[in-house]
Amino acid sequence: MKNLLHIRLTESSTPEAQAIIAAQKKDPAVSVEIMQLTSENAPAVLEKIFATESICVWPAPRQTA
Repeated sequence: MKNLLHIRLTESSTPEAQAIIAAQKKDPAVSVEIMQLTSENAPAVLEKIFATESICVWPAPRQTA
């Protein structure tokens, strides 16, 4: 099984990120994990980075004026 890790830098994800994650979760051969990076859980996120096969970091949603 392929392990994918999505790291969010904020509490919410962009619609594009949500769509990609939803599509990946439909694949039974893929394990998808989503973590929000905080100063408190940074060591745990680092451990997950080294244990996974693919990592994607999602920035904050863009603000529109």
